[in-house]
Amino acid sequence: MRAVLCERWGEPEVLRLGEIEAPEPGAGEVRLAVHAAGVNFADILMVAGKYQEKPPFPFTPGMEVAGVVEAVGAGVTRVKPGERVLALPGFGGFAESALAQAHNVFAIPEAMDFVTAAGFAITYGTALGALVWRAALEAGELLLVHGAAGGVGLAAVEVGKTLGATVIATARGADKLAVAEAHGADHLIDTGAEDVRARVKEIAAGLGDGRGQHAPPMRPATPASGQRAQSRPRKELVGTQTTYRIARQQKDQPTVHSTNPGRARGSHRGEPESWGGARRGHGCGVRGSRQPVAGQRDLPASGSGAEQFR
Repeated sequence: MRAVLCERWGEPEVLRLGEIEAPEPGAGEVRLAVHAAGVNFADILMVAGKYQEKPPFPFTPGMEVAGVVEAVGAGVTRVKPGERVLALPGFGGFAESALAQAHNVFAIPEAMDFVTAAGFAITYGTALGALVWRAALEAGELLLVHGAAGGVGLAAVEVGKTLGATVIATARGADKLAVAEAHGADHLIDTGAEDVRARVKEIAAGLGDGRGQHAPPMRPATPASGQRAQSRPRKELVGTQTTYRIARQQKDQPTVHSTNPGRARGSHRGEPESWGGARRGHGCGVRGSRQPVAGQRDLPASGSGAEQFR
């Protein structure tokens, strides 16, 4: 089968198209015919040898794919050959066939095409991890998303709206802000022309008690304390952009967390095992309410694999 091969660390120019044997699924694995593959910044980092996982040479990059199940290994019951799925193989996706662990393979509805599915899991999973697993965003709270016109930024806008938050989106320029608005942002701030701090205070004042304070719901009592604690600001660092959760200011500084769900292997800080929590975000796609912005290029018959990153 054809595959994009990385045989040494470097820029995308080091990649080449080659022929390799189609992989056979082992126990707990699924092999799918790849109809579309997402291209992420992490793929470029992996090719450069700067990612936290460094596969042995030669390897095929590609962290997320969509296609049709070709074969399953022993013990796999959740999907079957012929089923349309999206998958997170970790690497190996830029090929005609790819292997993934069965728990990282999810059935997709007929309404979701392969290109959309291939760009869904990482961006929406990252947004879900930041806002649900880490920030515990609640309905009625105010959410500020920086870089809201990018992949994860748009996903954060949409997930925030799905969770019932009022969303402020920041981006540079009217064109980018229009994209964020089309994806559900309630308030827009142009970082190239407006004072972000002043505008956030103005928006919060209009939504809250007139003093610039936005009063979110009280968080539920915990079994340990039996007390209900008022929410406080959260700052979630996601990739090269920052997602903020704005609640009533209790102290001078927000709590800061770093979110990288793509790194998760098994349960961590209450996150469902190995992307299982993506089912909640995946449900947005199943209902047709969420549509990633996606481009499309075909795998060429020959030439440099670097073309896939352009």
